[in-house]
Amino acid sequence: MGKKYFLILSFVTLIASSTIGFGQAPNLGTASNFALFTANGAFTNVGASVVTGDVGTNVGAFTGLSVATPIPGPGTVLGNIRLPGSTEANQAATDVTTAYNSLNSAACTTILLPELAGQTLTPGVSCQNTANPTTLNGTLVLNGAGVYIIKLSSALTTATNSSISLTNGASFDNVYFQVDGAVDVGINSFFRGTILANGAISLLTGASLEGRGLSVGGAISLSNNLVTIPALSLSVVAGSCVPATNQYSISGIVSLTGALAGTATLTDGLASTTVAVNTGDTSVPFSLTGLTSGTSSHTLTVNYASQTVSVTYTAPASCTVAPASLGGVVFTDTNTNGVQDGGDTPIAGVEVTLLDGASSPVTSTTTSPSGIYSFTGLTLGVPYSVSFTTPTGYLATGSTVTGPVTLTAGQSYTSAGAGFFPVVSPTNPSLSVQTFVDISKAEVGDLLTYSVVLTNSGSTSATTTVRDSLSTGTTYVTGSATVPVGTSFVSGQPISLWTVPFIAAGQSLTLTFQVRVDSTGILYNIITIPGDTVKACTSIPVKLCLGDEYTLTVPAGRASYRWYRDGVLIQGQTSNVLVVTGPGSYSLGVDNVSGLCPDFSCCPFIVEEDTLPAYQTVAIGSTCLGNSPQNNGKLVVSNFNPLHTYQYSLGATFDPTASLSGPPQLIPATGTIATALPNPSVTQFYTVRVYNSSGCYTDVTVFLLPTVCGCPVEVCVPYVITQTQRPKRIGDPIR
Repeated sequence: MGKKYFLILSFVTLIASSTIGFGQAPNLGTASNFALFTANGAFTNVGASVVTGDVGTNVGAFTGLSVATPIPGPGTVLGNIRLPGSTEANQAATDVTTAYNSLNSAACTTILLPELAGQTLTPGVSCQNTANPTTLNGTLVLNGAGVYIIKLSSALTTATNSSISLTNGASFDNVYFQVDGAVDVGINSFFRGTILANGAISLLTGASLEGRGLSVGGAISLSNNLVTIPALSLSVVAGSCVPATNQYSISGIVSLTGALAGTATLTDGLASTTVAVNTGDTSVPFSLTGLTSGTSSHTLTVNYASQTVSVTYTAPASCTVAPASLGGVVFTDTNTNGVQDGGDTPIAGVEVTLLDGASSPVTSTTTSPSGIYSFTGLTLGVPYSVSFTTPTGYLATGSTVTGPVTLTAGQSYTSAGAGFFPVVSPTNPSLSVQTFVDISKAEVGDLLTYSVVLTNSGSTSATTTVRDSLSTGTTYVTGSATVPVGTSFVSGQPISLWTVPFIAAGQSLTLTFQVRVDSTGILYNIITIPGDTVKACTSIPVKLCLGDEYTLTVPAGRASYRWYRDGVLIQGQTSNVLVVTGPGSYSLGVDNVSGLCPDFSCCPFIVEEDTLPAYQTVAIGSTCLGNSPQNNGKLVVSNFNPLHTYQYSLGATFDPTASLSGPPQLIPATGTIATALPNPSVTQFYTVRVYNSSGCYTDVTVFLLPTVCGCPVEVCVPYVITQTQRPKRIGDPIR
């Protein structure tokens, strides 16, 4: 029953290669940060391509793209370029190969025709198993929420204006194409999902890719393309109740990463609105009216580019008077035009003062993390004005006083906003960053709290953006971030951005947020600012089944390697490879290593032994109907764990490719897992396999005897009777 796992450690990164099951996405590792990457091949671009996300090659030339600073333009990358020889390119090459290979074992649930157009797929593993070229000469529809794994045994070519349509909850970030060959995305076509190709990837003129293009070995070529990995978040503020209608309105910001031109739809119950999104927008304001007051908790949902995000808020109470409100948004006016454009971000913590008709202060408030403020319960007919205190490190685009505004009954005025642009000191400050996690060892489902500390130890103020990268296997907890006043935080998966428009000399700022643990292994939080990178890690124990083994591998080239188990040196293990067959806490020390984890023991790889399922199985023969045996033999399991799953197959050993019960499924409460076994002519063996939640399993083999019904047929057999001995009789001759 043994299984083998191979884990690659590149400095402090550990990645597991394991079997992919039904509905399970492959682990992209660090490759998830890349929009385009090839492990072995040249990377070229022609024309005004724009790529949002990291790009690079581990082996080969790189031409035609440059990092966009500060404004995107022709042939630009909104991310990082990773070239051969870099740690990031080397690790991504390993991770792409691991992800591609992990899909080889995914069992097919649907067989595809070589022509994909006109087919509609549901979540699962779909395969085109022939050597015929795979084509898309129209639209492929992916219908329903879940993970799609599409395995193609040949090269893929999509036609001009072809597309992939996502419906009913299907999302690009849950779609994976494994292509055994080259991929050509046709002119002006629209491709969605992550491509894992064993060959070249070519985006022809005008083609768009919403997802990733990752090649195990082959060139990547672009020609006037858009490539993006979109991300989406939402903030909302509820306005006041209008007595005449008992209704209120909401306003807020849709925050985006990697946006393409399109439309975002916002829905709150029966009310909805749309806002236009332009390519490159990072925030888009919205408002929605006609909502009924006094209905307590509301859920606002935004749908954009096949992604859906929701937030909840509390509606205002039903009103019996006619209050009015005055509010707006304070934003970073990057182009100083006095209008909040798509790329202008909100400013939190700005002091706003309400002035009456005599310009006397009435009350004050501060803007929310979304830059929004509001004064409610205002008197009708008063000409109110609003005064804004210029935030530190900024200058006002125009006047810091807006108004006067005279409100009517129930009016919610939300246009009293103000724009400010940042002022950056011309001298060089000295910035450093630290990250901490509250738990060093956790379990799946636990919450981890990260604290990110930004310090300016220089003598001048500074502005920066802190890049936070989370390992695959974690999920950001919505609304968990505590953000310092005057800064903003946009969460993403796996990349989040903390924008700090101003940090004074000698000042430290701390950001905290939480993530949920979704998988085992070693989880990292990597924080990057220009000139400094730090990380924190947490060990999540891996369950080891009896007979399993893990192979831990780190790069060769060191003078010595010292492997430890539970803090004790493992004698004789001095190479860069260690085979793990038992439970323990494994770590490594090497020589001549400097950096974030000089002893390679920031977090150990922890293995815990799992128990095998225990149960009994019997085979019950067919019953008779008259003299005829029926095909109703049974397999019955007893003394089992109701959370365990089962499969069974013919034969004295279990054959996973010939399961008679399909994929693993929960054992019925009655324990009866088969009720229609055919009556065999000779003794028939069946093998039942039961799995626990970690995938460990126990096999039990039983035999089903033939059932014979009625009495044997009568047969006449002739025989001869011969007397061989008798007593003497009178008259017998005397002898």
